[in-house]
Amino acid sequence: MEPQASTATPSQTTAPARKSASGWSGFAILLVLGVCFFLCAGGLVVFFRNVARMAQAQMEATECSTQMQRIVLALDAYHGDFSVYPPAIVKDAQGRPAHSWRVLLLPYLDKPEQELHAQYHFDEPWDGPNNGRLAQRMPLVYGCPCDPGQLDSQTSYLAVIDRATGLISAPPANTTNRPAGKAKPAAPLLLVEVSESGINWLEPRDIAYIPGGPDPLGPRTRFSYHPGGGSNVINDDATPRMLSHEELKPLLTQPPPPPAAAKK
Repeated sequence: MEPQASTATPSQTTAPARKSASGWSGFAILLVLGVCFFLCAGGLVVFFRNVARMAQAQMEATECSTQMQRIVLALDAYHGDFSVYPPAIVKDAQGRPAHSWRVLLLPYLDKPEQELHAQYHFDEPWDGPNNGRLAQRMPLVYGCPCDPGQLDSQTSYLAVIDRATGLISAPPANTTNRPAGKAKPAAPLLLVEVSESGINWLEPRDIAYIPGGPDPLGPRTRFSYHPGGGSNVINDDATPRMLSHEELKPLLTQPPPPPAAAKK
């Protein structure tokens, strides 16, 4: 018997090949969709992570300004008792800088700071045997939460000191904080934020205001770790504001304004 000739048409013989190709195309589509999904998911993760970082940075900037407001309120409370701000530097019997205004302010803060003040010895310098141990226990109020320097007890907030008098430069509103016969300092700032200041919170060292002098903060490239790198500053009105280095430098170096003409 002769074998029968195949009656399959060309379309019938190629159908399985097209079906296989169709199966690979579906897998490829699923693969592409899966990759797109993971890329989009990764993009969303990065997006929300950046949003969280921005929110965290804003919270830290707000907390930083709140810390400065607490310090100003404590300065006002000290002024209420003594009619002056605390001296920027307390000297020992030999005239050497021994204590900072920051330790004098401790009783006007919260209970932990008050207890720290009770342990401080004024009969030895800030870095003496006893006080040197306290120097490593900086209160949170003296450090910005995003300042790496606070891990080494470096204060983030420096007072502006009038070089002519040695006093905190900006006196409380409608009061006096200067010896009789001394002109009112012209520096319009009370506290300036300086991250990684290199100054221990107990060290009697701050920013010296010298009218017409060099920039007391030097060639710093960063004043804070807040967005933009600006510095929080505050005056005795307890209203913090953020300034760039370009805005801050003139306020720390400008000569005092001429005296106002007397009204006739």
